[in-house]
Amino acid sequence: MLKFMRCYKKITPQEKFFIQVLQKARLEPRKVMRIFTAMGKPRREIMFDTIDISNIACRDRAAERGTDIADTMKLFADMQRRRPGFHHVEETENNVVRSLFWTDSLCKMNYDLYGDFVSFDTTFSTNIYGLPFAPIIGVDNHGSTVLFGVGLLKDEKIGSFKWLLSMFVEAMGGKEPKYIITDQDQAMKTAIEEALPRTRHKFCWWHIRNNQKENNAAVFAQHPGMSDDLFRIVKNSLDQDEFDRAWKEAISMHKVEGNKHLNMLWELRNFCVPAYFKDCFYPFSSTTTRSESTNSMWKNYVDHKDTIKRFVDAYHMIQQNCLATLDKKRHRTEEKAPSLETGFPIERQASQVYTNEIFRKFQMELWNRTYFKCSDLTKGRAYFFKKITEPGEKVWKPYPGEEFDKSEFRVDVDEQKEIYSCSCKKMSRDGIQCCHVLKVMDQTGMINQLPKSFVIPRWTRNLSESLKVLSTSQGDSMTAQDDETMRFFLAYAELSDIRSNACRKEKAYSVLRECMVDMKIKVMAALAEEPDTCILAKTLKNPPMSGSKGTKKGDQIKAGSEKKGKGNKAASKCGRCRVKGHRKTNCLDNPEVQERMWIEEEKRKSQEEKRARSMKWPTTPTTPSRTSNGSGQCTPSPGGRRHTPATPTTPLTAGSIHQSLASMPESNITQARHTECVQGSPGQGTESAQSIFRKERSEWRLFGTGELYE
Repeated sequence: MLKFMRCYKKITPQEKFFIQVLQKARLEPRKVMRIFTAMGKPRREIMFDTIDISNIACRDRAAERGTDIADTMKLFADMQRRRPGFHHVEETENNVVRSLFWTDSLCKMNYDLYGDFVSFDTTFSTNIYGLPFAPIIGVDNHGSTVLFGVGLLKDEKIGSFKWLLSMFVEAMGGKEPKYIITDQDQAMKTAIEEALPRTRHKFCWWHIRNNQKENNAAVFAQHPGMSDDLFRIVKNSLDQDEFDRAWKEAISMHKVEGNKHLNMLWELRNFCVPAYFKDCFYPFSSTTTRSESTNSMWKNYVDHKDTIKRFVDAYHMIQQNCLATLDKKRHRTEEKAPSLETGFPIERQASQVYTNEIFRKFQMELWNRTYFKCSDLTKGRAYFFKKITEPGEKVWKPYPGEEFDKSEFRVDVDEQKEIYSCSCKKMSRDGIQCCHVLKVMDQTGMINQLPKSFVIPRWTRNLSESLKVLSTSQGDSMTAQDDETMRFFLAYAELSDIRSNACRKEKAYSVLRECMVDMKIKVMAALAEEPDTCILAKTLKNPPMSGSKGTKKGDQIKAGSEKKGKGNKAASKCGRCRVKGHRKTNCLDNPEVQERMWIEEEKRKSQEEKRARSMKWPTTPTTPSRTSNGSGQCTPSPGGRRHTPATPTTPLTAGSIHQSLASMPESNITQARHTECVQGSPGQGTESAQSIFRKERSEWRLFGTGELYE
C-alpha cells in the first residue's frame, strides 16, 4: 500500500523516457502498464500507475504549449537543412499564426508524376487550436494514395481555401492540377474557381445522394421508388443528353417539378453527375473516400489535445510509413510476377508493363469480357454489345467490378491507329481499357498484342525512366529549391556507393575516414561563407486556443440531420403519438400520464384547501399572552409560550385578512375585533398582527445548527 503514497511514488529517468517513447506510438496508459508487466516486473512492484503515466503526457503537452509555434519554426528550419526541398509558409495576423502549409521533396516529386488528379477535403480534432486539417492527396502508379501537401487552416471559408490552394500551386512551380474532387461545399467551389481557374471541379456524388435522401425524405416517402429511379439515372447515363432526357422524364412522371432540392441538384449537374465527366481523368475515384481515409489515418497519429509541433512530428512519421509501404509494393512489382488466368499474349505483356495493382484491374476487365456477346454494326469500325443472360432469365446477374446497370454498349474502332472508343469511356476515366474493347479485340483476333494506346505512363512500373525524363525536361526552369533537391539526391547516391565499397576492406575504410575529415573541414568552411537564410526574421505567436471542438465553418451544404440542433442529431419523436417535442413518458395520450396528472391535481386542490383553512381566524386567540408596557404597545409576558411552526406559513396580507373575515361567522368577527382593540390597532401606534408575525418569524432558528431561518 505504500506505493500509493506520494512520498513513495517514483519513476526513474529510464522508465520515463521509455513511457514517452510508447506515448509517441499512441499507446494507452493501460497498454503501457501491460508492457511493463510483460517485461517481467510484477504489477504490484511497479511504483506508479496509469494516472501517473497520463500525467507525464499532460505535463509534456503543457510545457510545449507556450512555445509551440517557436518550436515548430525551429523544426521547420531543421527539416529544411536535413531534407532539401522542404517548403513551408504561414499566414499571420498581428504576428499571430492563423494558417500553415508545408510540403517536401517527396511530395513535389509525386505531384510532378501524378499531379493530374487531386482530392481535397478537411477534418477536425487534430490539434489543440481547433484548426481544420486539409491534406491535398493524389493517386500514384500503384493505385495508392500519396500526399502532395498539408494545410492547417483558421476556418473553412473562401479566403482560407483560396490562400491554401494558391500557396500549394506556388510551391509546385505554378503547375495546377487538371482535375479535383471535393465535397459539396460552396466555399471550396468559389475558392477553386478563383485559385485554380483551369482545373475541372467535381463534387462527391456519395455525399450529394445522402443529403438528398435526408432533405427529401418526405417527398421520397410520398413517391415510392423515386429515389431509386433518380439514382439509377445518375449512375447509368452514358452521356449528357441521355441523363438530361431521363431526368426530366422522371421528374415529370413523379410530379415534383417544384421541389427546391431537386431543382438545386439539377442546377449543379455540371459538378456532380458522372455523365458530365466521362472524358475527365478521375482514376478509380468517384467519391472523396481517399481523403476521408487519409483523415482517419491521421487521427491514429494525432489527437485534439496535440500541439502543432507534435502534428508535424506525426507528419514525418506518416511519410516514413508511406515510403516503407511504397518500397514493399515496388519490391513485389519487380521481384514477383503476378499469376496469369488466360493464355492470351496481351495478358502477359500487360503484366510486364503495369504495376501489379493496376494489372489486377486490367486482368479483371479481361475476364469480364466473357459476360458479353458482340455483333458487328459496321465491320471493322463499330460493334454492338449485349450482356449474356441465362435461358429463362429476363434480368442479368451483375459481374465482378460492374460499373453500369446496363446491358448494351457500343465500341468504335480505328484499326490503323489502334484507337478503340467505348461508350462507357473507361479509358478516359481510369486509364485502362474496359471489357467491351477487349471483347472486340478477342473477336477480331487482335488480342495477341498490347496496343500502345492502351498504356499511359502513370500506371507503368518503370519509375526511374520517368524521373530521368522529369529532371531533364525541367532544364533552366528549375527553381533554387528544386536544384537543391536534385543535388541532395545525387550526392546521397554517390556517397552511399562509396561507403558500401570502402567498408569491405580495412585499408579502404581508413582512406575513407581521412577523406571524410578533410571533406568536413572544407564543407564547413564553404558553409561559413554563405549566411543561413533559414533564421526567422521575427518571433511568431501561437494561434488562438479553440473554445470547443467545433470551428468556424463555411457555406457547406449539409444534410437535414446535420441542421437539427446540438450534436447534429434530429429532434426526437414521441414513441406513442409520433409527435416531436416530447417523449412517451410525458405524452398526454398516455393513460399512465393522465392518471399521474389527476393525482397531482387532487393533491394540489387538497393543499389549497388546507392552506385556506389555516388562513381563517380561530375562535380562540393562539397568540401568546401579552401585557401593556404603558406606552400603548403590547409585549409578550414572561410566562408566555412561543408557538414556533415546523415550516413557515404564508405571510398575512390585507387581502387575505379581508377574505378570511368575509368567510367567518359574525360572532367570530366581533370577538376578533374586540381582541384587536384590546391589543391595539395599527393606526394607534401598536403593532399589527402581520408585523408581530414577521418579528417572530425573523427570530426562528433551524434545529440542530442554530442558524436564522430566512
